[in-house]
Order: sequence, then structure tokens, then C-alpha cells
Amino acid sequence: HFRLSLKIKSKSLPPEHPEIANTLSNIGVVHETQGNFQEALSIFTEAAIIYRHALSPSHPDVIEIEQDLQRVLQKVSQFKISVLFL
Repeated sequence: HFRLSLKIKSKSLPPEHPEIANTLSNIGVVHETQGNFQEALSIFTEAAIIYRHALSPSHPDVIEIEQDLQRVLQKVSQFKISVLFL
């Protein structure tokens, strides 16, 4: 459903609109929940770029996406370390 929402919003809103970033963030959460950390990281990064461009650094959405990025980066790092010890 989020992909369809993104497609619709992308047609009606400018690419740097925060609503597009919000939808991307939701898609990132789905990928993170499914354990697709690299994909989540990519999508969160795209959302962060939009949020940083459209909103002030102290905006709650900017702060939240930064936390999302840090969390997923940590998971990616943990995964890479665990693979080394297999």
C-alpha cells in the first residue's frame, strides 16, 4: 500500500515534498521490520535527504529520520560483524 501511495504522491507533489519523505520512511520501516536492512537504509537515506531539504534541522520528522538511519546503520554493522564470525 505504501508503494501505491508513493506513486500517487509522486504524481501530485513536488519530489522534495515532506509527504513523499513520510511515505518513503514508512516503506523503510517495512523493510527494516522484514530484516532488509540495506534496502531500509537506502530508503531512509532518500527520505532524510528530502526532509533535510524541506524542513528545519530541529523539526521532529528530521530528528526521527536521523534516529531511523542510526538504528539501521547499527543493525547493518552488527550483521556484518556477525557474518565475519560465521
